[in-house]
Amino acid sequence: MTQHKKITIGVLTILPFLFFCWTFVNIFSAILGIARAQGDSGELDLNLFFGSLPLLIIPGVFAGVLSIGMLIYYIVDIASHNPKFQESAGSNKILWISLLLFTGLIGMLIYFFAEIYPREEGAYSPTRDRSSHLDVG
Repeated sequence: MTQHKKITIGVLTILPFLFFCWTFVNIFSAILGIARAQGDSGELDLNLFFGSLPLLIIPGVFAGVLSIGMLIYYIVDIASHNPKFQESAGSNKILWISLLLFTGLIGMLIYFFAEIYPREEGAYSPTRDRSSHLDVG
């Protein structure tokens, strides 16, 4: 796996964190804006909230789709013909997949820094041609 591909996977792993943080900041600022506007006039103005709704939903949806995509990539990386996990008779596979499923984004960061980033260039990659790894016969 090339250094460029590792960096790309790392950025795609960290992006959902950034989008979720940005979404939460926008939600709280919208709530504070509504509360401030209500405190001044005494009536609730939901146009402020609904006007900023696309800014709240779009990054959250993008982060969710991106995190599911990265989760699928990491599970394929673990479950496919990765030589490191073939030697351990599946116990490491179960451990890593459980960690990814139960911890979500944090598990993806842990897997990236523990397994993907330390790989040497030219080492196994799930998107590489696996025809040489298939057993025929």
